[in-house]
Amino acid sequence: MSGIERATIRVAHMLLCAAMLAVPALAQTPSPRPGVGAIPYPGGTTFRVWAPNATSVRVAGNFNGWSTTANPMASEPGGVWSVDVPGVGEGAEYKFVIINGATIWKNDPRARQLTSSVGNSIVRGDTFNWSVVGPNIKIFSESFEGGRLYAPWVSGGTGPARVKVTPFYRSTGLHGCTLDAIVNEPATSHLTLTIDGSQHANLSLTYKIRNIGDTPDVEDGVFISADGSSWFLIDSFPAINTGFTIRTINLSAAATTAGITPGANFRIRWQQRGDDAAPADGIALDDVYVSGQRLSQPFTTPAWNDMVMYEMHIGTFNDAPGGAPGTFASAISRLDQLRELGVNVLAIMPVNEFPGDYS
Repeated sequence: MSGIERATIRVAHMLLCAAMLAVPALAQTPSPRPGVGAIPYPGGTTFRVWAPNATSVRVAGNFNGWSTTANPMASEPGGVWSVDVPGVGEGAEYKFVIINGATIWKNDPRARQLTSSVGNSIVRGDTFNWSVVGPNIKIFSESFEGGRLYAPWVSGGTGPARVKVTPFYRSTGLHGCTLDAIVNEPATSHLTLTIDGSQHANLSLTYKIRNIGDTPDVEDGVFISADGSSWFLIDSFPAINTGFTIRTINLSAAATTAGITPGANFRIRWQQRGDDAAPADGIALDDVYVSGQRLSQPFTTPAWNDMVMYEMHIGTFNDAPGGAPGTFASAISRLDQLRELGVNVLAIMPVNEFPGDYS
């Protein structure tokens, strides 16, 4: 091959690469999903950016080897560009590649997180729970120290079932609670706790359990119910042991999986099927508590002539000593002070990353 032929091939290759970068992504299909920035969805992420002067836009990241051609974005009305990229999830790093004569790498102005003030954008979903206020609080606690069962506990069962507060099987304190049979006959014992789950979110159940001598049975376990009729298994008993173990269950997630909503009479039931008394059979419980976050009350926007508005910058409103930016949670902790001043409307300044570590 002559030098002229090699030079011709190199020029043709350069022209082809330039054409690939310059051609608008008219053949691409815009994302049907809403939102601007990086919006995770089950199985992938939608990317959308406003770039009205671009001839084409691509998204590059660690999910495609930072390729400028692997994921071109489709043009939408109003100078917006979008694309759905399957397989991209939380934590992926990315930048937008803007083509308009020159090739410009830009961070996402809507990014919820950056690797640094001059680093890459990071895919993060909107995980802040706007429906709750304040920290997790304990909404029920029981260590059976009263020596017997009190409301809202209800015990029951079939056959010679027995539910008993006893000093013989306990984790801490003076008492625990056992579920077993009174005599050597088949019995199903259950202990039911009813709580008001309608005023809290992110419900969590923690309890201590010792399997004294119970062998596995399909009726064994911890169950939940919204109506007292339909029950759903959320936890199974551990193997027989000589000590107590701590179990923690995400009640809200378990209720969602079961297709129910914790209401004013949300029930949690421990149930044991056996055929003998402890220590030959049965389980023991202790230190049961349920926690959650209080749901915020419905908000009605005041009439315009009654509004007392406070413009808030989340990063500086209640920042930490030493320079760490404030968060939504830290701002919430001082909202009562604004209410005492008569403030009834907040205007939140735009929340997004920008160069500088104090954003």
